[in-house]
Amino acid sequence: MADSRDPASDQMKLWKEQRASQKPDVLTTGGGNPVGDKLNSMTAGPRGPLLVQDVVFTDEMAHFDRERIPERVVHAKGAGAFGYFEVTHDITRYCKAKVLSEEERKRLCENIAGHLKDAQLFIQKKAVKNFSDVHPEYGARIQALLDKYNTERPKNAIHTYIQARSHLAAKEKANL
Repeated sequence: MADSRDPASDQMKLWKEQRASQKPDVLTTGGGNPVGDKLNSMTAGPRGPLLVQDVVFTDEMAHFDRERIPERVVHAKGAGAFGYFEVTHDITRYCKAKVLSEEERKRLCENIAGHLKDAQLFIQKKAVKNFSDVHPEYGARIQALLDKYNTERPKNAIHTYIQARSHLAAKEKANL
């Protein structure tokens, strides 16, 4: 029965069993000498000055003083992850992100189509093509909503636009 289980579900138990046979880790200085107590330092008396012979404290301060904080890379590339993320089953137990839910997808498509509904048809077609290239399902949803908005447009609506190449003003009636 244990063979059919997912190995990831037993990983904490396996780690505990492996660590039980190992010796506990020993805290050491930079030179490799074992350290008994790192939290307290040696002083001359109960409230006296710190002693130079406290090698652990001196070693700790030397590392702290020379610690370098690397500068942040502005456009850092990811390392180790590749491919794309695809949700294959319900993950609401693990993730509270609403961007992955069906109602958020619907709201996103309605928002995009709502902004595109007053644009010219060739702009709508280019936008839908771009969305379809990225994600065909989103492109189809946006196209369906734009078709709905375009059929609901009044027949006597007049749209004025300027052609990009000839710079001529033209009027187009919506009864295409």
